[in-house]
Amino acid sequence: QYIILSKISTLKRLDLSFNKLNFFPKILCDLNNIECLILTGNFLTENDFPLEVQKYNKLNEINIDKNSLKKIPKALVLASSSTLKFFSLNENNISDLKHLSKFTKLK
Repeated sequence: QYIILSKISTLKRLDLSFNKLNFFPKILCDLNNIECLILTGNFLTENDFPLEVQKYNKLNEINIDKNSLKKIPKALVLASSSTLKFFSLNENNISDLKHLSKFTKLK
């Protein structure tokens, strides 16, 4: 169901809010022009992000509010720690913020 979306190579903003996702579709990792990723209101945990998310090296905004995160997903740290300016993690169960210091451009 994500195959058509994965072919839009110029896509810069991806909003999959409130889609009851319990994993991040690996096929969407080929959208390497994504600058804004919004995943609010799903059922995602830190283990639901494939390492291929590292291809999102242009990310400057991530919103993963209202999910089931206990820590910042490693794949997102690797993908965006040097480019990310806005990172929202509201209404999760985050208890481990050790990777937060790697995001050097947060405002």
